[in-house]
Order: sequence, then C-alpha cells, then structure tokens
Amino acid sequence: VDIPADDSTSEWRTWSATAEQISAIEQVEQQFCVQEKLNAALKKARLYGGGAIVIGVRGQESASLPLDIERVGQGDLMYLHDVSRHELTAGEIELDVASEYFGQPKCYRLNGHMAVVDIHPSRVVHLNGRDLPSRQTAGYDGWGDSIIQRIDDAIKHCAIPQQQIATLMMESNVDIIKIPNFMANVGTKEYRDKLITRWHLAAVAKSVNRALMLDKEEEWDKLTPNFSGLKDIAMMYMEIASGASDIPATRMLGKSPDGLSATGQSDLENYYKSISAIQKNRISPRMRKLDEIIIRSALGERPKEIFYAWRPLWSLSKTQKTD
Repeated sequence: VDIPADDSTSEWRTWSATAEQISAIEQVEQQFCVQEKLNAALKKARLYGGGAIVIGVRGQESASLPLDIERVGQGDLMYLHDVSRHELTAGEIELDVASEYFGQPKCYRLNGHMAVVDIHPSRVVHLNGRDLPSRQTAGYDGWGDSIIQRIDDAIKHCAIPQQQIATLMMESNVDIIKIPNFMANVGTKEYRDKLITRWHLAAVAKSVNRALMLDKEEEWDKLTPNFSGLKDIAMMYMEIASGASDIPATRMLGKSPDGLSATGQSDLENYYKSISAIQKNRISPRMRKLDEIIIRSALGERPKEIFYAWRPLWSLSKTQKTD
C-alpha cells in the first residue's frame, strides 16, 4: 500500500515559470500540505479502493454547488482534506455521456460528526485503488477495489512458511530420554510424581551446572531439525508477493539482488518507469482542477505558459551524468 504512494510523491514536481511565480505556487503547496495530502489520499485509495481530496474555496463555500474555477482569485484556497471512501460516500453515478463527470458520482456525501454535507464532484479529487473492469460491475459505487484484493492470496501464503519456521525454531532443541520400563510403571500416580520430581532436579542441574545426571540404564539424546532450505522457501514466497504487488524485491524487501554481477538496477529502473506512468496517466489528470486552483490562489490569475513536470525518480550515477 505505502511504497508506490510514497515513491509517487517523494520527489514531487518542478514548475516551469518565473522564479517569483514558482515561489508563490510552492508557498501555497507548502501552506496547504499538497504533497502530504496527496500521499495520504493515494494510500487510502490503495488500501480501501477509494480516496479523495476535498477542496474548499473562499467565496464559494456552498459545497453542494459546482465550483467555478474562473472565479478563484489570489488567496481563495481555504482548505484541502484527504478522506477515504468510507468517509466520503459516493452518490448516484452520472450516466449522461455529455457530462464531464460521466461514470463518476453526481455528488458525494461527507459523513461528519455533527452533520452530513453534500459535495459537488467539482470540489473532489477522486482517486481509485484499482479500477474495476466495468462500470456495470455489481455494486459499483464509483470507487475501485483495494490493491490488496489482488495480492491477498500471495500475502497470506507468504505468512505460512514464516509461521512454520517459527514453530520449528521452538522445537529446535528437543531432549529425548529413554527410561527402562517406562510404559509399565507410568500408570501409577506415585511413579509419575517421582518421575516429575526426578526430571525437575535433572533440569535444574543441567541449567545450573551444564551437566545432566542420568541413571546408568537411561539414555539421553537430542533431536535437532534440519533448517537447510527453509530460507530459500520463505524467500520464494516473499518474492511471489513482491511480484504480485509490482514492487521489485530489492525495493519491497530491502534485499540485495540475486545472480552473478546483479545490481538490481534494471528492476528498479523498470519499477520507477511504472511509477512515472502512474504519475502521468493517473495522478496528473485527477489533480488538474486542483492545480488550476493552486495557481490562481497563488498568482491571482492563470498564465497559460505555466506547467509542471514530475521530478525523475531514477538518479543517474556520476559516470552516467558525465556520459
């Protein structure tokens, strides 16, 4: 849940504008914690299937009415709140193909402690976890699926070998004592009491003196299970979970790359390309209206030449930079 959301927002973005304009825009981003709010909303979307950022604008406080971006002036941005689908209930789905909100909820309902507030979709940055294959899916409410829905089996299977290894560790040192005529005498209470007292004293002596006292006819042995191969099995399941989550093991598990001369560079580079695709294809379109509000609230107008680009996640080495 966390890693792709953190990586998508960690380097943030760089604005193309004059130094004064960039300073004003970044000041608004910092004032309203845009980077932090987007990160939190992405995590809620990935965990619950839906997350959102609710926008408040001064002079247009009526949340149920459409937000007129052209009326947003300098300093008009009031608040940004990150919420999950469980806090922001989606209403009826818009089925009018002529509407810009086609396939999205016509309105949202924020369930507060004191009152229920209807919010127009123009005031909501809508984020899904994993999109459903069809809007006709039974029970479709405008949100998507949790990303855990797809990798649930892989995660649970990953826990099985860990539990089994933990159980084996508890039984890694089992003492085996062979006592003459044990089965013939164990049926009497007197024998059992003597047996318990006898082995209690033996255990104390072994613990204190590191010596085990045995009768001449008794035998002592130690059972030690074979742990070879268990690490490989556990790691195999974790790598399957890593593959199911689309996060390379070098990033998800913090492990060194496998194989001769392996650096893990290609895995991370491909992963960062997928994160870049998420930024450009999923986050940027959803953030477009909010970005318009941020620019207008920072500058009082919307210069057409201003735009931004996501900072690269992949850092070049000194040799690569030189080349």
